[in-house]
Amino acid sequence: MSANTIIKLENVTKVFDGREVIHNCSMNVPKGSVYGFVGPNGAGKTTILKLIMGLLRPTTGRISVMGIAVPLERNQILQKIGSLIETPVFYEDISAEENLRLHLEYMKKQPLIENIPEMLHKVGLDGAANQPVKKFSLGMKQRLGIARAIIHRPEILLLDEPINGLDPMGIKEMRELFCSLAHEQNMTVIISSHILSELENTADYIGIIANGQIQREAAIKDIQENFPSGLEEYFFEAMRGDKTE
Repeated sequence: MSANTIIKLENVTKVFDGREVIHNCSMNVPKGSVYGFVGPNGAGKTTILKLIMGLLRPTTGRISVMGIAVPLERNQILQKIGSLIETPVFYEDISAEENLRLHLEYMKKQPLIENIPEMLHKVGLDGAANQPVKKFSLGMKQRLGIARAIIHRPEILLLDEPINGLDPMGIKEMRELFCSLAHEQNMTVIISSHILSELENTADYIGIIANGQIQREAAIKDIQENFPSGLEEYFFEAMRGDKTE
């Protein structure tokens, strides 16, 4: 594992009910980068994120996060990871601020409670901090999910379709936030998304998954230098099965 690699999968396979969902998959995520994770529906993106967190155990292969074996040291890893995977679930009858307070208490990060107003401001919810979450729109809940994922200052942030439900202004604000977290705070951010144009504007690296396997990994600057139409061309070429670099 190189000094710059913070997440590494080596020949990982995951079988559910006799079916291989992840097949001999290898992945390398550089520290302090935004890693865009893209692939068709059912390709295995969410399963990979859950494997990285230790929520699922690989059938075969090795996973390491910050040099620590997953899922053997899962509890140690989870303290250092923030995540928004699938639809975020909250205590609907209490406020955004109270939801974040409970999360920090659960994570044993009570001193960070004083940072809740600043965090709600960063995700554009400072005007709704005291409203019960049941009154939130889909986009507001998505913003709160992002706030909860980063409020405890994780070293790694895993985001599965994080801009779902956001309007164009919200998408721009979250893009700027994710880039700031990586490039100014050295947080490693993995973003799974179907929106190629957004990943091209946000990511430093791209990983393309198809049929349960990472087909390609590349720096976005190399993609843009070698593919005239950028990430879209790179992605569709990978989907055609041409693995030449």
